[in-house]
Amino acid sequence: MDTDGDRIPDENSPDGKYIGDPDDDNDGLSDVIEEKLGSNPKDATDVKQISIEGVTYYLVDINGDGQPDKLYIPLTDTNTTITITDGKYYLDINNDGKWEYIYDPATDIVTPYIIEKKPTGGLLPSWLITLLIIIGIIGAIIVLVIAALFKTGYLSIEEIPVEEAKKSVEEPKKETPTKKTEKKPSVVKKKK
Repeated sequence: MDTDGDRIPDENSPDGKYIGDPDDDNDGLSDVIEEKLGSNPKDATDVKQISIEGVTYYLVDINGDGQPDKLYIPLTDTNTTITITDGKYYLDINNDGKWEYIYDPATDIVTPYIIEKKPTGGLLPSWLITLLIIIGIIGAIIVLVIAALFKTGYLSIEEIPVEEAKKSVEEPKKETPTKKTEKKPSVVKKKK
């Protein structure tokens, strides 16, 4: 039997004179890999080759529903789950759990996945937040320095009894007059 019509029998010959077709359905994935992934090695419609930045990847339908479920990554012999949203396939090509590309089967085009940044809605700009953080850190340092000066005794608050404080507010200190001394001019006689 020759499933893909390439004139290479699907199976090895019983006498070992020839090796069977390693890709019975000629979809680009070997039968061994298709069996490992769970797709049908005799159905050419369950695998689609795509190219991302010059590297070949495979979209694989493992449950036979006509839509790919897995992305096979030949460079690492791994596969990732495909997320389908609005008819587009979101692809994780490096197995890190994050999408890097989107494949659109309607146009057969692969584009980088870009996370859209939403407007901040009136929040403070990042430079202002950074400035406020720096001011806060400087304020905290100043408070710590003052606390250390109090603790070491370099800085203290003198306590004034309440009664004395009231008196000083009610009766301002009277100044004691200073004695003024008059200087008499001295007469200096000149010698002749």
